[in-house]
Amino acid sequence: MLHHKMGYPSKGHTLLEVCLVILLISLIMSFGFKVASLPSSVLVRSELERLATVVTYLQRKALIEDTSYTITFTESSYQTDTTYTLSTGRFGVIPGVKGPPADPQHEIKSCNKLVIGPQGISAGTVYLTDGRYLYALSSDASEVSCIRKYRYTTKWESL
Repeated sequence: MLHHKMGYPSKGHTLLEVCLVILLISLIMSFGFKVASLPSSVLVRSELERLATVVTYLQRKALIEDTSYTITFTESSYQTDTTYTLSTGRFGVIPGVKGPPADPQHEIKSCNKLVIGPQGISAGTVYLTDGRYLYALSSDASEVSCIRKYRYTTKWESL
């Protein structure tokens, strides 16, 4: 007489059941690690967008008021007539990355100020990183200055 066929519970788990549980746990953990790293890149990118918005605003204000504005950068903030403190990351570079983004041939030198006037923006590139992700805001020296945003993964990509 077999007790298992009569509805009595079995006394153990099969190897297949144990393997399925281990597989499910490892999948859940791998997704958890990917999600945990996501906020850092999102926050650094949002800081870049905020800086681009400030530069665009000052560009238009300089044209309207016919005056110049300077943005000065420290490691953790930038200042115009208002001081903006970074919520994450810092102004700086990741060692070994070449720049500027449009022609990455040389060691990166981040500028410590941008001058924005009615004639345009001074040429320069500002780099923002959290040590893992690197973003750049670049401007060329021309009367109608164009602001470009880049992200570095294994090479520079325009955003």
